[in-house]
Amino acid sequence: MPWNMADGRNHLEELRKNDPERYAMITNGIAMHHANRLRDATNKLDILASVDTSHMTAKELAVHEQLQEIIAREEELNAIARFDNPDATDEMRQEAWKELHELRRQKFDLERQERNNLLKQTALSFGVRGKNATELVDTIKAVYQATQSGGFRHGGPRGPRPPR
Repeated sequence: MPWNMADGRNHLEELRKNDPERYAMITNGIAMHHANRLRDATNKLDILASVDTSHMTAKELAVHEQLQEIIAREEELNAIARFDNPDATDEMRQEAWKELHELRRQKFDLERQERNNLLKQTALSFGVRGKNATELVDTIKAVYQATQSGGFRHGGPRGPRPPR
């Protein structure tokens, strides 16, 4: 039988009654996770809001704005999906999880596009243009790829090699 929200809440209620120490540990961990995720989303939105968009194309600006909307919507859905949200029904939580799943796929693609756009804008702001700008952006992306580990990774090409 698949796990559902009611099962999770029932399990936590049993822990609350039978093993308060473990219950406190689990719920504190969940609360810390939610607080960290909210802080990270707020930081991302602050950074994106501070970007000078005056040199962006219409397409780049659309990506920039859509990414911010998705980050904000993701946090709204996370709040609905929380097991301890007294205003949400199990059906609301299930729908929130479905929307979150789709939203995260869209977000991954938008983040990649936004990263490329912002790196290009950064190169231009330092006076690097044309082929040199493209090479700089590709090198920066390769450095991040070569030095990043952990977390969930999406499939796809590895990207360019750093220059030698």
